[in-house]
Amino acid sequence: MIDQETQALVLEELNKVIREKCEIERIEEKPYGWVFYAKLADGKPFPPGGCTCAVLEKENRQISILRGSFMAVALGKFEENLFWQTRYDAILAQISRQEWDAAQLAINDCLETSRTISAQRERSEVTLPFLDIDGARESVSFSYAILFMTRLGEVLLHKGKDEEAETIFLQAKHCLDKAHPLTVHTHAADKRVPLLQNLIAQQMKRQERRLADDYRRELGRTYLAARQDDKAQQVFEEQLQKRSEIYPSGHPAVAQTLTDLAKLKIDQGQHYEADIFFEKAVERWDWLLEIPERLPQLTELTDSKSISDYQNQACETMKHWAASLRARGRSDEAKRLMEKIDQLQSKV
Repeated sequence: MIDQETQALVLEELNKVIREKCEIERIEEKPYGWVFYAKLADGKPFPPGGCTCAVLEKENRQISILRGSFMAVALGKFEENLFWQTRYDAILAQISRQEWDAAQLAINDCLETSRTISAQRERSEVTLPFLDIDGARESVSFSYAILFMTRLGEVLLHKGKDEEAETIFLQAKHCLDKAHPLTVHTHAADKRVPLLQNLIAQQMKRQERRLADDYRRELGRTYLAARQDDKAQQVFEEQLQKRSEIYPSGHPAVAQTLTDLAKLKIDQGQHYEADIFFEKAVERWDWLLEIPERLPQLTELTDSKSISDYQNQACETMKHWAASLRARGRSDEAKRLMEKIDQLQSKV
């Protein structure tokens, strides 16, 4: 049963979103929580956006307001989330009991179910119960598929099947990168972080320190995109130290990490510290690019990583610093950096 205090709290949230006085017309209990269907208190029809309801989840007591023609689809998403969460929790329980074979079978069964649902969705021309509310984002079943693949890789590691595990981790990362490329706006940190941590551990086990280093930078960038600044700073500071050990003195990887730290400090509003990191990074880029022969001596240049790629990285560092300076009214310094960028780009 829902008490009056809870109803009042839900009604308050509805009023905030609708910006009109609402009443709760009826309440339906679902496996995942309660659905509160609303109507306007004065009997008028809802404004553009259509009918409205609120969902109060049982597990976390979170309130979500759903509106308009997508309301039924969104409610289906809650059903789907419960469907997968129940199975995911059961698998986690098997893993905690070290029932590796049973967990592997259960995960494979879930992945097959996910593939079946995805295939049905692609063939269907009507709204399915498990269709995501926003077609631009991945479905709930896709999100859980990534989590299931991560757990599968970990189960295979416990069974001593390291190569199979790494293949699974890489497949999951490929799917995630395709659906959610890592940018300042998208990160999928809850799924990307465990994958990267496993891949880093695997590369370190195989003494592939530079490959582990690449994954470690992506881990830091994921934390940064997710606004988990403390974790991002820890990763970048550790990487700065490790890159000094892994790469020869003067290698551009160090300038890259100095740039990452500078961008982090900008996000934290610590502009003085950001300037210090930017200045050190640009000094390294200047030294590297001053004499063209230096880069080939320090790096393994290939068709996929040419001198122009490093010149572009140097330009990106200076663009970020110039933007930061310009935002603080230091236009002359920003202009000098942009002139330097133009000189570099003319050589690319």
